[in-house]
Amino acid sequence: MIRLVIGVVVAALGLVMLVPILLVMAPFVAVWAAHRAIVRRIEPAATPDNHLVEFAPVVGWRPRPRLKTHALADDLYRISTDGDGWRGSLSLEASKIVVFGDSFAFGHAASDRTFFAGADPSLRIKAIGADGYNLVQELIWMRRLSARLADKLIVWFIFLGNDIFESLQPCMEGYRTPFVRKNKHSGEWEIVTSHVDASPWPSGFRYYDAIFMEQFAAMFSAGPAADRLFDACQYLFHEAHRTIDAAGGRLVILSVPSRRQLSAAGRNQIKTYLHDPASFDADLPDKRLESICRRLGIPFVAGKAHLDLDDYLENDAHWNAKGHRRIANLLGRLQQSFGPSATNPAALASPDSNLAAMASAIGQRRSSTAR
Repeated sequence: MIRLVIGVVVAALGLVMLVPILLVMAPFVAVWAAHRAIVRRIEPAATPDNHLVEFAPVVGWRPRPRLKTHALADDLYRISTDGDGWRGSLSLEASKIVVFGDSFAFGHAASDRTFFAGADPSLRIKAIGADGYNLVQELIWMRRLSARLADKLIVWFIFLGNDIFESLQPCMEGYRTPFVRKNKHSGEWEIVTSHVDASPWPSGFRYYDAIFMEQFAAMFSAGPAADRLFDACQYLFHEAHRTIDAAGGRLVILSVPSRRQLSAAGRNQIKTYLHDPASFDADLPDKRLESICRRLGIPFVAGKAHLDLDDYLENDAHWNAKGHRRIANLLGRLQQSFGPSATNPAALASPDSNLAAMASAIGQRRSSTAR
């Protein structure tokens, strides 16, 4: 009984001592609650990703035109698109540099004010891309827009995280996508679009998720799987080069590394998906792409030489504001080195030209560029 009385007294004393603390904290709690209420009332609502795009025959989907809204990635970000659905207000005709690509070209997670295409208006960059695009979709847009690409530098972002292997798949997360395959009669690569419509792919996310990491890891190990992926790349690069040449533009290939490639932990994760982890070669994708471009006479720049892990968002696979500034600076240097007005254009088109040395020189100038 005495213990019970003592316990009650101690508890009562504790409550008495807690009252001043609660009184001190009360104003801070009230301010925090009011702040949360105000933020929820004035903060713009995020538009779901699937509402940012619309179905497009043959290509699968495209960004909705004339968007002025916010989306959610690492944080809320503002998106504006033109009458054709591409980011920014600059017209394609007024541009000097045209970037084709996927979500990196679209500027996923980047607000209009930090997006690389608008970072330096004097560069006059127009980005043609959409979240989830593969290389086939990007090539289709090059062909469709070719009549408007004369006298422009065309920079094709090749995201190593998924662009290459998804170009051989008929779907992306349940969306039907054009893809490439070997024709069973001729043995030549061909683009397939006959299955593309607005209905979801039957296997939905399951098909995509089940093979994602295995397909990605295959690019880092020499063998038949990698050979097939890069053989398809060569076909697509050749078609793009022919399209841009005929249009009177100049094509440059820029590889965009995945965050996994830029950290030891990420590279170790890739190895676990290989049958022989010892066969892992972190530089193999860039080596293979550079070899293809050298044969085709296309300037190639490895993005890994120009980007670091701190150029990417912490909780998202895409670039942060620093990364976008760096890409804008790099595009400006590419225009000087490879644009239609660059000196000695014949050398740039030659398969024997030292494109690697030119790309390396650009990389060396990176240290003098403010982040």
